[in-house]
Formats: sequence, C-alpha cells, structure tokens
Amino acid sequence: GTDANKDPGLFYILVSLTPKATHKNVEKIILGEIEKLIQNPPTSDEITGAKNRIKANYLFNLDGTYNQISNLGFFELTNAWEAALSWPDQISKVSREDTLNVLKKYFTKENRTVGYFIPVIKKGEKFEPQPINLSRTQHYTKNETAKQRNGEIAKEQNSTIKFRFKKIKLKDGSDLLIYNKIDLPITYISGAIKGGSSLLPKDKEWQCQLIARTLEKGSKDYTKEQIEDYLDNTGSEIDFSCEEESFKFNLLSLNEKLNDTVNILIDLLNNPIFPENEIEKEKEKLIAEIIES
Repeated sequence: GTDANKDPGLFYILVSLTPKATHKNVEKIILGEIEKLIQNPPTSDEITGAKNRIKANYLFNLDGTYNQISNLGFFELTNAWEAALSWPDQISKVSREDTLNVLKKYFTKENRTVGYFIPVIKKGEKFEPQPINLSRTQHYTKNETAKQRNGEIAKEQNSTIKFRFKKIKLKDGSDLLIYNKIDLPITYISGAIKGGSSLLPKDKEWQCQLIARTLEKGSKDYTKEQIEDYLDNTGSEIDFSCEEESFKFNLLSLNEKLNDTVNILIDLLNNPIFPENEIEKEKEKLIAEIIES
C-alpha cells in the first residue's frame, strides 16, 4: 500500500507469515518480485487493469455525502480541492514508462527499510489467547451505531421523502429488496442465507469459515484465475462471510460491469468446486490467524 500526503510518504508491504514460513524466505520472495517488476515492467494490459481498479475504488469510496465531502477535504489538504474532480483523468494518463521510472527511482536498496516482528514468550510467562472473530465482512457498509440507525429511521418515517425501494418475491420464496440511487454509477448486492457456524457441531464450526474462504476459488464456468483476473482488472468485488446464524455474500461493481460480475457470483453460489489444494492453503492461513490472534 501507499499513502498520499502533502509531504513525501511511504510505499509499504506487510506480510503475515504462516507457521511454516520464515522471515528470510518471505523477504527474499518479496525482493525477487520487486526485481522482476524492474526488469520486466507491467504490461499495457496490467497497467490498464490497475487504472480500472483504482478508478473503480475511487467511485466506490464516494458513496454518500459524508465520503464526498471527506474526499474534497483530503485533496484540499494535500493539493487543492479541484484536484478531486480531475484525479480519475490524471490516473488515466499514467503510462508504462511512468511506472518503470518510479520503480527505478524509489524501489532501491538504499530506500528500503525491513523490519521483523517476532514475539517471544519469556520463561514462566503464559500465553492467553484472546477471543477470535474470524468472520470476513463487507467493508463498504456504513459504520454507524444502532442508535444512529434508529434515529435515521425515525427521521425518514417523519419525512415526506419515503425510502424508495421495491420488493420482489423470487421463485425460491426469498425476498429481493431493490433500492435505487442514481448519484453514482455503482451497484451493491448483498444477501443472507440461513446457515452459519451456530448450526454446525462445536468441533466443526471452523468449516463455515473454510467454505467462505474457498467459495470464490473457482466454479463450473470460471476458474480461480479467471475470477481473480476479472476482479483485478475491473475493480469489482465479490465477498463471502460466515456468521453465527447466516452465510452472507456481497457484490460491488460499476454498473457497466454489473452483468458479468453477477454472472460470476451466481455461478460461484450455484456451482462451486472447492479445489482441494485451495482448501489446504486456506487451512494454513486460518491456523496462522488463530495463532496470530
């Protein structure tokens, strides 16, 4: 990641290791990838995909008046608020040569700082694990308290402007609620299926997390690589999460990419393949997260 500031900032790479990995080997892999980028810069298609992803995320993060005002304030502090209007166009102008120049100028050994965090338990000390919440949640939802939500609902009910939505009964008996907003060219789709970890035996609750993690690893019509390439090149997001009493899915897409993104989501829900090698990888990650927590 990187932070945009008025003053010079940092580009950073953070890695959490699985129990079998070593710091030296992981560092070697990261430095090797950086060197590959310098020797073989991203292709034009990769640059285009990155631009699409950045511009899509920019639009996603403008959802709501608060986010729009915050965005203007950010650009005013770092440059000028007018830059917020031209920023997507500026991203479009970035070339493959620009990327290579940045890699050569800044990604050097002299500019690099590497740090290892290796926790050590002293003799006589006892490690006490904290409660763990491993659910993966959609991160574009509003972060508001129940009191705030209730206040908004009450305000809406007393207003002449009603919450505009329509309810459609699907063939399987479930309800589809649609709320239209036209200020941004984006679409959210969220759903909940009866299920969750509470419906599983205590010694198998972890299986729900494993399903959520491996559901997006391939389906009948789409390979894992095809799904990853599509999401990476369009900025669309598909996310699954397992909670105590429900299994949830979320989709976020630009309207122009919506049909293709929905087709992938439907095939993942109806025809997942759960590749065995991906299950083993996610098991290792899950174990690492439990130990880390």
